[in-house]
Amino acid sequence: MPSKSKKQQRLMGQAYAYKTGKIKSKDLNPKYADQIKKLADSMTKKDLRDFASTKHEGLPQSKNEKRIMDFNSFIYK
Repeated sequence: MPSKSKKQQRLMGQAYAYKTGKIKSKDLNPKYADQIKKLADSMTKKDLRDFASTKHEGLPQSKNEKRIMDFNSFIYK
């Protein structure tokens, strides 16, 4: 399942790294550490990996950001 935004992809990457032991809890941002731990505990490694492996290209920064269509995408060649 791909991430819907760059922020979501980064969050899932941190949760995946925490779940696999690549990041210790002391290395997480204290402001978000509890949420990342809960997220890691509530999802499987496979699901976290799928979200975390989403490519950034074409994703908005956040889910609420609106994409602006490029005018050239409407021109047929």
